[in-house]
Order: sequence, then structure tokens, then C-alpha cells
Amino acid sequence: MGLRSEKKIIIREKILKAASQLLLINGYENTTTDQIAQKAGIGAGTLYNYFKSKADIFIEVFAEEFEDDENTIEIKEYNIDCATDIILSYGMSHIGKIMNFSKNILKDLTVAAFGMYKKNPRLFRKMIDMDYKMMDKFSLLINQLKEKNVLSHDINTKDAVELIYSAMSYEFLIYLFEDDKNIDEVEENIKRKVKIILK
Repeated sequence: MGLRSEKKIIIREKILKAASQLLLINGYENTTTDQIAQKAGIGAGTLYNYFKSKADIFIEVFAEEFEDDENTIEIKEYNIDCATDIILSYGMSHIGKIMNFSKNILKDLTVAAFGMYKKNPRLFRKMIDMDYKMMDKFSLLINQLKEKNVLSHDINTKDAVELIYSAMSYEFLIYLFEDDKNIDEVEENIKRKVKIILK
């Protein structure tokens, strides 16, 4: 890798680190690209050589939160009561990372993410790939549980994973856009639905 390429990578990482810190302190609306550039130690014009907009930067920050989610899944105890808890535990650990951000920030990022579909298909695809990664882990869990006869072999893994992911997505969106919803309710609702799916 050439010095120029290394420098570009370093500057890009500085921008993302600065944006992440400012996002947590000021929120999405109160953070400007000028502030990000200043904190990253670069000129405002230079920032636009790397990202087209503030939304691009924050979606990339959001995406990188899950980039290294390669934890291995170990199932040490196998019984019928643990299947839902094992799957829920993985799902909630994934959601837990997102909860580092406030509801308002998450709302803004969710809206911006859907706007990326046409503006920046590559970045939108990166976010979708994070979801597929999580679904692959669910598939692995369900297949392990089926191999140990904890879950019925009649369960269609692909369908079960898609239903579990749909339930999680629904509950997360309700959490975001209904002020009175809290994370405990989200977890309880997902758990109830996962039990139904895995019957």
C-alpha cells in the first residue's frame, strides 16, 4: 500500500472517530460537518473528498459499529427452555450496541439510511449486509439447536430466521417511534414472538 493510500485511510478513520464522538455528545442535528472536520484536524473541504454529506458520515459510523461482530457462538447447555433465551440473547446483544445512541439519533439515522437507497447504493448495501450477517448467526444457532434435538427438525431454518428478524425489526421500530416504549418491553415482546416462531 502506498503512502498516499495509507494517508487517505488514516484521514478517513479520523473523520469517523470525530463524527462518532460528536454524535454522542451533540446528537445528529446539532453536529455539523465543520465541527467534524475541525475535530478530525482537517479542512472542511477535505472532508467532502471522503464523504458527500453528514448523513453519509453517520451511516458509515453506524455501519462500523457492527463491522467486527465476529464473536463465535457457543451453546453450552441444551434443553428446550434455553432455545428462546439463546437466540434472544444474541439478538439483544446486537440491539444493545445500537442502544448506545439516543432515540433521536437513531430516528435520524434510520430515516437517513432509507434515503441512501438511491443516493449511495454501496453504503445502503453495506447496512443490509450487516443484517444478513446477523441472520446468518441466527441460522447457525437454530441449526445447532436442531442438531442437539432441542428444536424440532421440522422447523424451516430460513423461514424461522426471517420471522425472528422481522419481529426484532418491528419491535425496534416501535421502540424508536413510540416515546413510551422502553428496551425491557422490546425484549419481552421479541421473546414472546420467538417462542411462537420456534414452536
